[in-house]
Order: sequence, then C-alpha cells, then structure tokens
Amino acid sequence: MSERTLAERLGYKATDKLLLIHADDVGMCHSVNVATTEAMEKGVVTCASIMVPCPWFPEIAAYCRAHPEKDFGLHLTLTSEWQHYRWRPLTSAKETPGLLDKEGFSKILRPKGRSFLLKADTAKASRVPTFS
Repeated sequence: MSERTLAERLGYKATDKLLLIHADDVGMCHSVNVATTEAMEKGVVTCASIMVPCPWFPEIAAYCRAHPEKDFGLHLTLTSEWQHYRWRPLTSAKETPGLLDKEGFSKILRPKGRSFLLKADTAKASRVPTFS
C-alpha cells in the first residue's frame, strides 16, 4: 500500500488542492499579533511562527495558552532587520557573541551584510536555552 499524501493525512482527498497561509514574525509588535490572531480566527491564516525574543512575545504567548488548537510554531530568530527596532538573545551574550552587535543586540541582517552568518558558530546558534 502506498503512503498517504499530505492532503489525505489532513483529512482531504489525495487530489484536493490545499492553500496554507502562514503568518510570519508574530510577537514582533502588537499590531502583528492582532492581525495574526484576527486572521486565524476568521480562517484566513492557517498557521504562524512566533519570534520569542521580540517585545510582544508575552502577549502572543498568552493567546497561545488560551487557544491551544491554533497552529503556532517558533521562528528561529538570530538577527534583527531594522536599525532602531531590535531585540536581544534569550541566552547570555557570553554564549552567543558572534551573533550580537557591540551593543548586545542581535545583528542587523542587511542584503550586503550576510557574511557574518557564514561565520556564525552553528553549535552555539542551535543551543536551546533552558528556563527554570
């Protein structure tokens, strides 16, 4: 017997066409959280990924606890995109120095400045922090 397709495992026919709409960068700011949760509740967004080190993470974490049926995952957040809106890592600066700028924030990822990712210590980047 052949393996079932993803559509079949999700409860659809093998020939059905599916559209999954993913919301990215949740937790970054209040407006993103509101837009994402409203879109999920209206059935427009299928799933979303949360940026844990961002300032509005606690708000979306509370929503996730109240709505465990919603499909949220984690967004690997090693860099920032904006010069004046940045976040710090969850681990100490001593554990992730290659990913931080001189002020201790995640480095800003610019199209021409991606070379630091090639030099990043993947063992340190993939380390999962433990919380007590």
